[in-house]
Amino acid sequence: MSNRLLRSALLANAGFSAIAGIAALALGGRLEASLGPPAWSLRALGAGLIMFGLVVARDAGAPSRPGTWRIIGADLAWVAAAVIIIAIPPGWLAETGRAVLASLTVVVAALAAAQWRGLEAAS
Repeated sequence: MSNRLLRSALLANAGFSAIAGIAALALGGRLEASLGPPAWSLRALGAGLIMFGLVVARDAGAPSRPGTWRIIGADLAWVAAAVIIIAIPPGWLAETGRAVLASLTVVVAALAAAQWRGLEAAS
């Protein structure tokens, strides 16, 4: 199964995840003061995003329906968790952190929608 939209959406997700992960991993200490979460948690998130990006990139090479649905599910889980975190502000997340999380989440939601459209077009 493959089509251009699906592969492009998966590659965009992989790239976005990897870039965000590298930034969080490399800049965790500097971001702690402005975003709120401790540096170690930002670095852990960064490592997870890099690994997620690698999984998505692998799937983009030969997209499968189950694999793409798992990626979409992970993206939607991110969106749901972010909405909860933003709506019920924890004390550790600064206002800037909430704004950054909201911005990242808009991109993740758009990528999930593009992957969904690509999956439907490939059917």
